[in-house]
Amino acid sequence: ILLGFQNAVIDDTEALLLPGQFCYFYGSGADIHAQNRTALEKIADIGKKIGDELGEFHFTFMILTHYLLNIIFPPVCLACKNYLKRGEERTRRLCATCSEKLGYLPGFLCPVCSRRLPAGEKTCHRDSQFILGAPLRYAAPVARELIHALKYGGLKTAAEPLASILAEYLAESIQNSEFACPAREIENFVFIPIPLHPAKERKRGFNQAEVIAESLKRKCGLPIATDALIKTKSAPSQTEKKNREEREENVRESFKVKNPELIAGRNIFLVDDVFTSGATMREAARILKLAGAKRIIALAAARA
Repeated sequence: ILLGFQNAVIDDTEALLLPGQFCYFYGSGADIHAQNRTALEKIADIGKKIGDELGEFHFTFMILTHYLLNIIFPPVCLACKNYLKRGEERTRRLCATCSEKLGYLPGFLCPVCSRRLPAGEKTCHRDSQFILGAPLRYAAPVARELIHALKYGGLKTAAEPLASILAEYLAESIQNSEFACPAREIENFVFIPIPLHPAKERKRGFNQAEVIAESLKRKCGLPIATDALIKTKSAPSQTEKKNREEREENVRESFKVKNPELIAGRNIFLVDDVFTSGATMREAARILKLAGAKRIIALAAARA
């Protein structure tokens, strides 16, 4: 009965989308909708756990929880904020149109000049302590919307499509490059998110790089060390700095390795949301190298 109700009413008509439209009367439109959807998804997850205890009623309870969520706040595309069609919600939280606009170019980059590195070439600037993996361009509207939704809109669900893209990009880039590590070296990699200063993280409520890294951990099956690298210096945002020199000075001596045993002898995927001038990544990589890190690949969802 419930499945028939879904096919006949919920998925094939817009009659039950009206409750979801209610949030638009508040003035912030789709942003409020997406935030409420995210909050209710957490409640739905609790409902699923309760359903596990209900035995034979488990399936029915899960369907009711899922449909109630979709009736009140139907899933929307995190980029264009249009309602998702059936099946799109389970992919990247993006509609088909926005997903097609997220095409990326595989292959690692030189972090100094942004030159795409040919197979077998580690970096064209030998003094760099890491190579860069950044599949998207920040100038692309869909990529920018996703990052803004995560970083400034507080929508942690926006990390899922970004992490999915990074995971696909990473697998393809490693497979197609002579720079690729043997299997035993891949297993030696650990995800380390670029940390925020504790005061800034409290203000934002979370660290966007850590949320992306946590999702990458689940998708790639590699460990994460969130407490290995910490930020000890509270400094103005890098976006407030006008040139590379100011950015370099702004992050100088900002990081400290808290647990050296998690770093020494390990390969590092250093994770952040956006790669701009590279000052933050360079300073973090320098500190990690001093602590004994071997190979470092900086991963950013997008580059400016």
